[in-house]
Amino acid sequence: MSLGHSAGGHLALWAAGRTKLPTGAPGAIAGRARVPIARVVSLAGVCDLAGAYKQWHGGAVRMLMGGSPDRLRERYEVADPLRRVPLRMPVLLVHGVLDETVSIGLSRSYAAAAREAGGAVELIEIDGEAGRHRAFVDPRGDAWKPVAARLEQQASEAKGRVAAVRS
Repeated sequence: MSLGHSAGGHLALWAAGRTKLPTGAPGAIAGRARVPIARVVSLAGVCDLAGAYKQWHGGAVRMLMGGSPDRLRERYEVADPLRRVPLRMPVLLVHGVLDETVSIGLSRSYAAAAREAGGAVELIEIDGEAGRHRAFVDPRGDAWKPVAARLEQQASEAKGRVAAVRS
């Protein structure tokens, strides 16, 4: 599993899509991945670099990428998770409606694009204070409840599949 929060959510999605990078691109995987990713979770992630650049008038994305999507099209093609949809594994996006740092709109645009491309993606929107950007830092908090529930459900389903195969 690939899981991350904020910029780490961007990296979790990017890592999950590395098998789709063009040959020779930075981070591209030649052949099979040594550690295959079966699912990805992005918590308040920067799922759309070009969209974040527009919202933040460059900001942190400009510092990361070195410029705008218009000037550095090839870099964004490699680094923007939105360019890798759909992924080959289920994607869980969890984002707070009141997130003051990373707009929930970035997760919404990623989810819409992934669904349109035939991807398996779920977006859970967290209301109220539990949806603030830094709420995800504490795994005991309300923002983690849907994540923990989903991971427990998936683990239970995997155990069921293993048991069915053994019998």
